[in-house]
Amino acid sequence: MSRNFWNRRRDTGTDAGPARRRTRPLPLPLQVMRKVLFLCLRRPGLRPGPGRRNDSPCTPRQSFLYGLRPRPEDRRLAGWALRLILLCCALPAVLPSPDAVRAADAPPVAFCPSGTVTLILPDGAQSPVYGLYEATAKAFREELFLDLKPEIRAGRGGGRALNRLLEEKADGCFLGVLQFPSFVFQANLRDRLYDDAAIAPAAVAASVPNALWVAESGPLRTLDDFVAAARAEAGKGETRLVVAGAGSYTDQHLATLQLERAAGISLSYLPLLGAAESAEAARTGKAAACWGYAVPAALMPGLRPLAVAAARRSRLRPDTPTFQETGRNVLNEAWFGLGIRASAPESVRARCVESLAPVMRNATLRADLTALGFTPAADAPDTAGARRLIERLREEALRLSADYSLIPRQERRTGRLGSAAP
Repeated sequence: MSRNFWNRRRDTGTDAGPARRRTRPLPLPLQVMRKVLFLCLRRPGLRPGPGRRNDSPCTPRQSFLYGLRPRPEDRRLAGWALRLILLCCALPAVLPSPDAVRAADAPPVAFCPSGTVTLILPDGAQSPVYGLYEATAKAFREELFLDLKPEIRAGRGGGRALNRLLEEKADGCFLGVLQFPSFVFQANLRDRLYDDAAIAPAAVAASVPNALWVAESGPLRTLDDFVAAARAEAGKGETRLVVAGAGSYTDQHLATLQLERAAGISLSYLPLLGAAESAEAARTGKAAACWGYAVPAALMPGLRPLAVAAARRSRLRPDTPTFQETGRNVLNEAWFGLGIRASAPESVRARCVESLAPVMRNATLRADLTALGFTPAADAPDTAGARRLIERLREEALRLSADYSLIPRQERRTGRLGSAAP
């Protein structure tokens, strides 16, 4: 079929009609589209030709083969159909996407002018804290249309991460992970890396209990076996059974003291950089056991829990007893939240708290945290409830620090937080 198919009979004075002025042919794709539309939309036309009258009926196939010029009414119908098709093709490029509509309707987030928020993490990618970050980042995109970028600063029980937060500008674009009670313990040290008054809690995310983990291939099968091994090790002389944990003067350091008092044993606590290092120490035999959160076994490969430091069994490990069920009263739970620099403008801090409320309410975030073994905070969306919870966690941390003499006298600082433990 030639490019001048539609103009073929217009240029001749044959039985198709008088001669007409030659017109510029349409581009080939439009010619093909027009031909298809004519074949689909026109009624049976007329086929002129030798031996046939002009009013002889013909089929659309014959019309296509013989190149009959469509009737005016069919041409107008096909033209409107072509316009409709082109309009439908152009609408997706013109209309905004659903995400763009949601972003336009979402309230502006004023606490971070750059549009990218950095969350400073106290532990690495192999820790449950990183799983907490990934779930929070997903909720940030869904609720605030912001990217949440991680920055890992492990060490000193979360002190290095919060010290890094205080080094940045107070513009709201940097958030820190607050881990209670370690947040209070670290601020109570003489050589502290941060002042807790310089960090304002902005949201409370979830809590998770600690558990005592041992090597899956090791000889210790129950908590009674662990207690018996600790007593046997202490009877040999100066050596004591080693238990690894994340940092000194943290919730896991406190859990070791609680277990010593509840079971009447002596242990040696080995502070390491983070959860991954303490788990590796238990796997390789450098430590007899390690403290870790009651999370899925996939996050603690090669290890199995002996007991959970909670009032009830973990949903993810229903076969693992609690310490209380074995006759040892050990309750140790870590709470996680988000904090911003207290020196940020009041409007920025208020906007940060207001914007984080829907993030903490996000159904996907709460489901992801539950799958990781965390318990989402019931008071997280309520600002007043979150403040009451934070104050309760502060008071409880100070009480536990004093009851178990977690921080030696020479390591304590004087002041508002340090005066709780004489």
